[in-house]
Amino acid sequence: MGILICIDALLVPFTVLPLKLALVAARRPRASAHISVGEVKLALLMASVVALLSWIDASWLYHAIRAQSTLKLYVLFNVCEVMDKLLVSFGLDLLDCVMCGGEDGDAGLLYLPIAALYTFIHAVLLLYQVITLNVAVNSHGNAVLTLLVSNQFMELKSAVFKRFDRDSLFTLATADIVERVQLGVFLCIIFLRNGGEMGLWGYWMSGNWAALQSLCSSSMFWERLLNPIVMVFVSEFIVDAFKHAFIVKSNRFTPHAYRHFRTSLLADLDSTSTSAVARRIGFSSLPLACLGLKFFVKGLNCSHWLFVLNSWLIVMFFKNAIGAILTRLSKRVSKPSVENECSDAIGPANETSFTT
Repeated sequence: MGILICIDALLVPFTVLPLKLALVAARRPRASAHISVGEVKLALLMASVVALLSWIDASWLYHAIRAQSTLKLYVLFNVCEVMDKLLVSFGLDLLDCVMCGGEDGDAGLLYLPIAALYTFIHAVLLLYQVITLNVAVNSHGNAVLTLLVSNQFMELKSAVFKRFDRDSLFTLATADIVERVQLGVFLCIIFLRNGGEMGLWGYWMSGNWAALQSLCSSSMFWERLLNPIVMVFVSEFIVDAFKHAFIVKSNRFTPHAYRHFRTSLLADLDSTSTSAVARRIGFSSLPLACLGLKFFVKGLNCSHWLFVLNSWLIVMFFKNAIGAILTRLSKRVSKPSVENECSDAIGPANETSFTT
């Protein structure tokens, strides 16, 4: 459920925001009443950061990272993960000041250059992380196994021998949600880049279906493109499942704790937007959206307006589908149901409070 909330918040800058800006540009009389000052600032932030990211050569960065040893690759990936968590804790508060400051005056404009600098630095850090993961996936040896499996088992070791209350378990669960969403976006970017290098998107946009079918049925497509991506994503889910199983066992939780977390998020979703709930989870969508937009524009031929329109309609369809699912689920949840599940969420040894 948290994954759907994060994906819905991530798709807002690609769907709702361009639609509102297009209506304002078309001088529709009712459009200006439905767009806020914060959304205009968000559009300015995205445009400026994507323009700055376009000056960074991802190919040069890829070969520079590829020339490093496996040990340096492992260290770089872990440093990027730690810095990412630090920047998220700083950036969420900063972006809140920018988006909400304009409601009372022009105070939010003072934070706009700082927010642009933060978003650019965070997007560059995510760029380093996805390029490092791309190098590991494309390596012919066991670098991908060394990098990911060892890193995930270090996370498993650091978590299973600690004492958790309900608040810390909620923090860990939401951190895993954010990590899975980011990993999914990273793997989509890697699929986009590697597929473009193999000629996949060229065959698709030119309508050469015979060559496209031949490429998709080849062993190179499965061994070099799909197998490493599937292995990375599946291993992340397996390690997280073992980690939470050990935590529930050693801290005498019951499985109802996770149901209570889900109910709590849906209850918040009933009274606020998905972006606000995603911020509570700890998901900073703006740097990730800027990074995804950079690779989408770079990897595909976005100069054709019909292709851009079809892509936007597909993304808008998924955004509306996810929004409809979340709205339907949130309407079934009420505050009394959250309170009733609190008593069954933990075992007798855990009596700490959990604020919703």
